[in-house]
Amino acid sequence: MPGRVIFRGTPATLSTLEAMLDSRLRSTRRLRRGAAVLARLRTGGLLALAAFALVAGGCSAAGDSGGTGPGTPPGTTPDTDPGTDPGTNPGTEPGTEPGTEPGTQPGTDPDPDPAPAAAAVAAHGGDGQTGAPGALLATAPSVTVTDASGRPVGGVTVTFAVTAGGGTASGTTATTDAGGIAAVGGWTLGPAAGENTLTATVAGEGIAGNPVTFHATAVAVTRTVAFGDFTPALVNGVPHLDGQASVTNGELASVEFAVGASAWYPATTATLPAASAPVQAVMRALPLGSHTVHLRAAATTGESASADVPYTLAATQAMTLLPQLLPTFGGAAEYAITRAELATLLVRLFGQEENARLLAGAPCYVDVVNHWANGNVCMLEALAEQRGFTIGMPDGLFHPDDLADTGTLAALVARFAEVPADAGVSYPLNYIQALDQAGLLPPDLGVAQLAAAAGERTNRGVTAALLYQAWVVRRLKGRTLAQTYVDATLPAW
Repeated sequence: MPGRVIFRGTPATLSTLEAMLDSRLRSTRRLRRGAAVLARLRTGGLLALAAFALVAGGCSAAGDSGGTGPGTPPGTTPDTDPGTDPGTNPGTEPGTEPGTEPGTQPGTDPDPDPAPAAAAVAAHGGDGQTGAPGALLATAPSVTVTDASGRPVGGVTVTFAVTAGGGTASGTTATTDAGGIAAVGGWTLGPAAGENTLTATVAGEGIAGNPVTFHATAVAVTRTVAFGDFTPALVNGVPHLDGQASVTNGELASVEFAVGASAWYPATTATLPAASAPVQAVMRALPLGSHTVHLRAAATTGESASADVPYTLAATQAMTLLPQLLPTFGGAAEYAITRAELATLLVRLFGQEENARLLAGAPCYVDVVNHWANGNVCMLEALAEQRGFTIGMPDGLFHPDDLADTGTLAALVARFAEVPADAGVSYPLNYIQALDQAGLLPPDLGVAQLAAAAGERTNRGVTAALLYQAWVVRRLKGRTLAQTYVDATLPAW
């Protein structure tokens, strides 16, 4: 344990030494206990120097536990208890609690450090950004606050404000963290293209860099709505027009199609809004012939595009189209069709299959009583008689297994579709012309072609074309053939 040295002398000598020690002690905060030593000097006339280093000025003094001071006889000890003074506890100064400085409360610093003050502010991040008008910037602007020594200062209030561009900011009052950083909640650019500015201000005078100005540029966005290539297709017997619609720098709000002057229908199954979407115009009631499919797409921001795509359904495609109406219809297009088969197709097209079963065995024609198509032939005959005509041959028989000819096919379709024929024109040309005038004749068949083949056997391809066309055209006019015949009355044969 370090010893101590006791100095004795005249008041003047002691005063000089006191002044020197006082100057040394005041130059360093680590020697606060020197104040207690000076207090004892002033009150008791003794100057006790506990062993410690006088750091200021590089000077030091230390007592030797075996040495003596001036006026102390050699070999004597000035104090009976080394390291203590009379009337004190070991390791303490008079009038103090152990471990404390004179005149202070236990556990307190007699000379606390002053709180650091904000001296400078600078941008930390978020300057020089670009975005679309009205967009929220990706990085929230932030600043760093430091003191005079460049150390970060926490707990400082920073106020952000939009100063140009017409944008908005959130969280405009922020407090610096332990790293001296404060950020605005968010900065949204103004509605027009151009320069936007935001300031960050620290309260106080003489703060370098105050206020900080952040710059951002709103760049006008070009949005283009466009369609990709379109491909016509038949999917499960249903006409489709498939393609793609997209918008750059935006999202689609709608994609629609119309055929000719029809109403507009949705043209995509994709969930919108989306940057792109597959186009799928599904045209279940598209008649045979040439059409224009109108398409339009619109972005959520109002931009739009349109396209007109030609679409043709040929009569030869009716073999693919008709099975959606008559699932049991099949066979090659060039195959002939019997009169019994034609009657069965018409009954199914009219939705009268259940009634036809009830007429099985009915004697509508003697040559069909035991025929597989008996119920269908008798049901069709009942529908024909309600409209004033018959489906039999001039000899009073039906001839179910004879091949149907083109003229008979045209006449049956025209009569059941209730299309009036010109009595001044010979049979069956009058019915072929009536179909054409009513739009029930496929364009690529034509009056001349059917008239030339009127007396010849028809085939399944031509039959499919005439039946499909009659069905869909009537549907487009608001009433299908099945709706026309749904309330048929059964005959009492």
